[in-house]
Amino acid sequence: MNCYRSLAANEAYRLVGHGPLVLVSTRSQRGRYDIAPVAWNCAVNDDPTRLLVVVDKNHATAANIRKQKSFIVSVPHVSQARLVKEAGSVSGKKADKFHTFGIDAFGGQKVDALIPAGCVGYVECRLIKTLRVEFVDIFVGEYLAAGAETTAFGKRLFAEKAAGKTLHHLGGRRFAIPGDRIL
Repeated sequence: MNCYRSLAANEAYRLVGHGPLVLVSTRSQRGRYDIAPVAWNCAVNDDPTRLLVVVDKNHATAANIRKQKSFIVSVPHVSQARLVKEAGSVSGKKADKFHTFGIDAFGGQKVDALIPAGCVGYVECRLIKTLRVEFVDIFVGEYLAAGAETTAFGKRLFAEKAAGKTLHHLGGRRFAIPGDRIL
């Protein structure tokens, strides 16, 4: 198991500040855990830390967030590209993705959802606002707890090091990874 250190609210937003694709974990009313890749996400604020994720309003993830009023945003490591593709290949309404794909995971501290082992870090969120814009729900969550892999994150994400390499969605089935730090 990876070694995660706790992150304070005023540093948790730095996990997603560089614009990575994230995995959003939820639990259904029936108790089924779900995970979905979400490219449209960002930090909204750093104090208090708030994150935003955009999800198709008809997806299981959206329904789960609306019902449970919470979710977990995990930042997958580049080595988890296959997990990202698999998690996005089937609906959480039809499959238990954790079981189907054998996703190794651990439970959140504050949110009843699963965090994929090996991710760079995660932020557990309480839902504070939902906005509906045509076919999507925009969910704003407030920090409850967060953790980051100790070799990938200090005062910031070490995106220039192997441990801090994350996935960035380019559209379709194409992804990129961050490069060298330039400043």
